[in-house]
Amino acid sequence: MKKIFFAFIFIQLCGLVYSQDLLRYIDGESTQILSDWRLQQPKVNTSGYDRFSIAQNGNPVAPAKSEDSYRGKYSLKYEVDARNDIQRIEHKFTADVEDADALLFNNERFYGFAMKMDKFEDLTSSLIFWQAWQGAPSNPPVCLKFMTQKNSSGEYRVKLAIRNEDNFSGDESDGGSVYIPKGVWHTFQVYIKPRNESTDGEIKVWINGVPAMTYSGKIGYIKGGKIECEYDGLVCKWGIYQPNANTAHCLLFDEIKLGRTYDAVLPSPEIPTAQKLINTSPLYRIADKQLILNDDNSCATVKIMDISGKSVILQNNVSAISLQGLSKGIFIIQIYKNGILYSDKLIL
Repeated sequence: MKKIFFAFIFIQLCGLVYSQDLLRYIDGESTQILSDWRLQQPKVNTSGYDRFSIAQNGNPVAPAKSEDSYRGKYSLKYEVDARNDIQRIEHKFTADVEDADALLFNNERFYGFAMKMDKFEDLTSSLIFWQAWQGAPSNPPVCLKFMTQKNSSGEYRVKLAIRNEDNFSGDESDGGSVYIPKGVWHTFQVYIKPRNESTDGEIKVWINGVPAMTYSGKIGYIKGGKIECEYDGLVCKWGIYQPNANTAHCLLFDEIKLGRTYDAVLPSPEIPTAQKLINTSPLYRIADKQLILNDDNSCATVKIMDISGKSVILQNNVSAISLQGLSKGIFIIQIYKNGILYSDKLIL
């Protein structure tokens, strides 16, 4: 028994075991950027490497690593200068729809990533940072993009946009929008069940662990139908795509995942599990549906879980978080600061 126990601990510490529902994983620390700008990352739960193709237009800055990371030592850096033409630097989760893990019109997938708006000038046109693409020359059937609007707090609008056979030449369908600040890390999880011929397609987006945007209806085009497209399925990408003249921008990405379930694509926890546990009540207060850390305890990592232990909110380097998306009930809160994990029950 002792030999089996120690072998299990060794594997866990080395980070070699992942959920069987995790299909692809890219992080800034273990990823190698190849000379042709492709990414190379060790495969999940097996030997060998996955390689992630690049999509490039215009004159983007070469992809690089940044020491500003969500987890670990490095994140991946995507940057474009101010230009009057198309600028694109994106990586693909799968090379094409023939890939065993591809997103097709008869399956469903979850995607997850952490993103930070690093150097981010005010937009003069939209900027796509995640998309499900059906090949040239069509517009992507699904994308998450920054719009030009900001709110009174200076936060930038993120929109979920959808296209299909019925609106390929008109206005895109609106899956909702939220506003997020630059200069801090945000986590995204995207569930997509594309259906191009029926109305039971579905998309759900969570931001920082909170449900943010949803859509139900047709998703994507019919190959050989009203609009020209390359694939009978979708190729998902992350990075920067500016289809029109725009200002200079830099986005950081980390904990990039493709999987079969929501839990599989959650970011790896930043909070250690073997730290001292003490009561959290002196550390925060709740007002106007916000959890606010006290002044001398700002900029901590906060994790809130339901009573089953499932993470519902995980945010790094914050002084306050919104509880707007949580229903009344009992939760577990963990606050990690200065090497100590504070844990307690949270009742809303």
